Formats: sequence, C-alpha cells, structure tokens
Amino acid sequence: MENYKGLLIGILALIVFRYTVGSFLRRKIKERKEEKKKKDH
Repeated sequence: MENYKGLLIGILALIVFRYTVGSFLRRKIKERKEEKKKKDH
C-alpha cells in the first residue's frame, strides 16, 4: 500500500510539473509571436 501511495504522489507531481512547464512555454511562445508581429509592421 505504501508503494502505491508513493506512485500516486509521483504521478500527481508529474502532472503538476507538466502543467506549469506547459503554461510557461505557451506564454513564451505567445510573447515571441507578438514580437514578430511588431517587427512585421
């Protein structure tokens, strides 16, 4: 049972990590696209 609990915490941490990194990367990409728009005009 302890092993299962550890696995569950690991999966939860992975999901949170993926979500935070994903949102961070999305914001970076958005900023980059806006910079390109400014350069084009």
